[in-house]
Amino acid sequence: MKRLVCIGLLFAALGLIVAAPAQASRGIHIQTAIGPTGIGSLFADTSSTTVPPLTWEACAPDLTSCRRFAGGREIETTGVAAGTVFRVRDAGGERGVSPEWQGPPKEMAPPRVAGVIAANEFVSPVRGLWSGGWRGENSEMQLSACAAESGQECVSLTSPHFVRRGCASSASFYLDPRFVGLYLRVADRQSGGPHAEGGYAVYSPSGATWGFDEVWGRNRTTSVAIVGQIAPAANAPAGECGPPPPPIATLSAEGTARVECAGGCSVVLVGTRNGRRQLVTRQIPEQGLLRPNPALELDLPSSALARLGAGKVRLTVQIDGTRWAQRTIRTSAS
Repeated sequence: MKRLVCIGLLFAALGLIVAAPAQASRGIHIQTAIGPTGIGSLFADTSSTTVPPLTWEACAPDLTSCRRFAGGREIETTGVAAGTVFRVRDAGGERGVSPEWQGPPKEMAPPRVAGVIAANEFVSPVRGLWSGGWRGENSEMQLSACAAESGQECVSLTSPHFVRRGCASSASFYLDPRFVGLYLRVADRQSGGPHAEGGYAVYSPSGATWGFDEVWGRNRTTSVAIVGQIAPAANAPAGECGPPPPPIATLSAEGTARVECAGGCSVVLVGTRNGRRQLVTRQIPEQGLLRPNPALELDLPSSALARLGAGKVRLTVQIDGTRWAQRTIRTSAS
């Protein structure tokens, strides 16, 4: 539960404090988290200066079939099924609703990196795939370098608080030649967020860009992979800031597009059948590589499928005008 209410830290030798997040002005804001054992937790952040009695209910996602669950400001998900939404109320009429709890997180595929694993090159962490957790939560990513392929004697290469002067938040990370021969490690931690965190910035008078954070261990909510040995440099240094990783787009058998685009992009999902065409468009903003937003999930609405008619529909995902994924699905729309 300590991750739920964070206080800004003072790094006397490395950085300074910036403003902490503001409190909600009205209503009950619910902060969610997941512990290392996979149990979810919730914290009711009220606008009141005093904490009134709070009542929690466990509900279906559409807020039907609610039952009294617990009282107090902090609770855990122990004893509830996947597909539960929590509602909290106080005696003064304020209330809040949590995201959907989808059950304990389970790793479906490990994280990886995009880029060239060599000195003077740039790499970006790419999150793995998970089931469970809180709907809409974001991942936290970390790169580190290890002395052994088995993952011993590692040093962190990234920190979400380290300020890379002149770099965009989506810029990939430079591999310093001093790490040649070490093994690049990537970790993907399910934080249960987004949630409030005290803000601070870390600067490095010495010029070092590594070692500011503890290397995350593998557990129920942290997936880890060794992705390769850092090769000697084949090119001259190109600066600290690399390009964002290329977008990722997939289409499920049900016709759901899943798109990740760290640098920000325009996404169009197009459905075609017998000369008819339907589409839906979304924008993805630029985001930080170490705390990426949830992937955009996009479907053609049922009205669009009905206009296409029943049968085989060809789906295409376009990113900034370029085709990235295609799939044919069968629809029963009429």
